[in-house]
Amino acid sequence: MVVTHFRYDGICPPGIVAAFSLKSFWLDRQYLESMQFRREFVHSLGFDHNPVATAGQIHSSKVLAVDRGGYYAGADGIATNRPGLFLAVVTADCLPVFMWDMHAGCIALIHAGWRGSDAQIVKQGIALMVAQYGSIAQDIGALLGPSICAGCYEVGLEVAEKFEAGDSAKGSNGHFYLDLRAANRRQLLESGILPENIATDPLCTRCRSDILCSYRAEGAHVGRLVAALGIKE
Repeated sequence: MVVTHFRYDGICPPGIVAAFSLKSFWLDRQYLESMQFRREFVHSLGFDHNPVATAGQIHSSKVLAVDRGGYYAGADGIATNRPGLFLAVVTADCLPVFMWDMHAGCIALIHAGWRGSDAQIVKQGIALMVAQYGSIAQDIGALLGPSICAGCYEVGLEVAEKFEAGDSAKGSNGHFYLDLRAANRRQLLESGILPENIATDPLCTRCRSDILCSYRAEGAHVGRLVAALGIKE
């Protein structure tokens, strides 16, 4: 199976593979959320026999260190230092955060919706990379992947109030909007990651629901995008 995708080869350092799948119109949601699809997506990148580890994604702040493929329930982030093992999460408006440290030889992939962002899951991911693999924050690179943009992500006041002023704002229509990228970028900087080591993909899943999956644009029946990250063997 060949899955259309976008790769970040020009942004990630040599030795790191980061990619996300584009919308698959011919596949149903159940399949797009399955472990099988995540494996087939990684294999479509040219890594036919590589194992895949994926998080269960319950909108938590839990990040796990893994060294083998499989489904890891109860977590929204996974990290590894094993070359050849690919990490995968799925999104449909939430933010995938790719992180790597070439000096320590480790990576982490985070699923950050508003709940995970409120719980500062990226900080948990960085803390795990430091504690488990000996990373130094200044050596970590990060990429904020495609997600719903601040102009499209309308939230209630009770959600907006959980975030700092630079992360959420009241629009001219009186409604509140949340910027997932701004919230997670701020948390990356607060953790010691250097500004020049943070890249951002500006694609909005709702604005570009023609090629990306957006829950807000299409409702609960919509499929999922796969974000994948691995260290080449």
